[in-house]
Amino acid sequence: MRISRMLKVLLRSRNLFSNWLSAGVRYFLMKHGLVREGSIAARCEDKVYMLKPETYGTIVRAYYRKAFDYLECGEIPYAL
Repeated sequence: MRISRMLKVLLRSRNLFSNWLSAGVRYFLMKHGLVREGSIAARCEDKVYMLKPETYGTIVRAYYRKAFDYLECGEIPYAL
């Protein structure tokens, strides 16, 4: 994925998660092997979901492609 598209996807994710910047940076680091283990804490309203990097990436990319318009915090699939 080109860096410009990655930035667009990251910026669009701010509508999904309140900690979009830290979650996006952690996802990027995990994707490029700089952080090896763990999950991504995605904060939605007052809830925190621990997501696998693949799940986080899928949700954010689908939202970027407009597969859905909004995300109900109770409907996040595959949370750990």
